[in-house]
Order: sequence, then C-alpha cells, then structure tokens
Amino acid sequence: MKAESSAGRLLTAKSAAQYLGVPYTPLRDWAHRGILPVVRVPECRRWWIDRHDLDRVVERFKETGD
Repeated sequence: MKAESSAGRLLTAKSAAQYLGVPYTPLRDWAHRGILPVVRVPECRRWWIDRHDLDRVVERFKETGD
C-alpha cells in the first residue's frame, strides 16, 4: 500500500495538504516551524505526516468564538 493511499495513516506532504484542503506551501511551512510534526524514516530523504497529527492541528486552529 502506498503512503499516500486514502486509507493509510501516513501521508505525503502533498496528500496531507489535500486532506486539509490547504495549499502545499503553508503545510510545508507549518512542518518547518514545528507546528505540524513530521515522520522521518532513517536513511530516507522523504518525510510523512501522520493523519492523527493533522486532525490535532485542525483542533488547535479552531476558533471558539468566545
């Protein structure tokens, strides 16, 4: 199964951006600034984003209207 599969837990950055409905560049910036954790596999230049972390970021970004 590929990492970017809709059923997979780990997503590529582009798939994660699509999952959130945001452009790739802001998502990449969130990862570089530490807002969004990334999964780096040893000896591999590629990094992935855990779908659960994406959901947590969405919860943090929500405005309550208070």
